[in-house]
Amino acid sequence: MDQNYIGGLRAFEVLKRIKTNVIVLLGGRGFSRKSLAQMLPMSIEDVTIQDDKISRQEYRSLVLNLLSVKHRSVPNLNLLSFQESFFNASVVITDDYLEKMCKRTGFTLVVSEDV
Repeated sequence: MDQNYIGGLRAFEVLKRIKTNVIVLLGGRGFSRKSLAQMLPMSIEDVTIQDDKISRQEYRSLVLNLLSVKHRSVPNLNLLSFQESFFNASVVITDDYLEKMCKRTGFTLVVSEDV
């Protein structure tokens, strides 16, 4: 477990926006076995993930899992944003399938340059 790990934020029942990294919420290696949706409060509307280096497979796993439980776990989620520095340099970040599925599920998936 990474020393920066704080765990879930489910108890923060009025939290609407968060800007963090995956390690803080999900811990170190093997975090893809955990669900981002399980760690976020139902009230969350806007999530920005930054400053982590994970694989494309881990990224897809996080987003696909979120898609599968969005309506019951994070029904207010409108925006999931990943900053470009989030990805390993070799990862191609455009994923039309994920963007379409997110839009169909009711939130926007954005990959942007690190600010």
